[in-house]
Amino acid sequence: MNTQLPKEIENWQNSIGKATPQQMAALYTQDAVLLPTYDQILKGTEKITAYFVDFLDKKNMNCRVIKNETKLLPGGYKVSNGYYVFSFLGEDGEKEQVLARYTYVTDNSGKIITHHSSEQPETDD
Repeated sequence: MNTQLPKEIENWQNSIGKATPQQMAALYTQDAVLLPTYDQILKGTEKITAYFVDFLDKKNMNCRVIKNETKLLPGGYKVSNGYYVFSFLGEDGEKEQVLARYTYVTDNSGKIITHHSSEQPETDD
């Protein structure tokens, strides 16, 4: 496993809060699958674009990867797992943060084939 952040994931992270929904969807293959934290399974450019319309509507939205593990697969594909923190201004104007975990599978051209994101559950540690 490699802990270095792949350029595909770094690009996704850096695009949050800056890119349009269409630009975000362009990071995915046309038949990509997105399983977001607060929505159903989404497949294809149209549904992924629609998801980002709402997701990117938060003020001062940004994302920061805090841990990543990537495994190289045959044919130049990659699977990356880790944690990221989303920051944005809530409806009350206060800064909010959400810790989430992710899995991305990218193809040999750097496009996202599948992306799963879920809010990190509370632990008793």
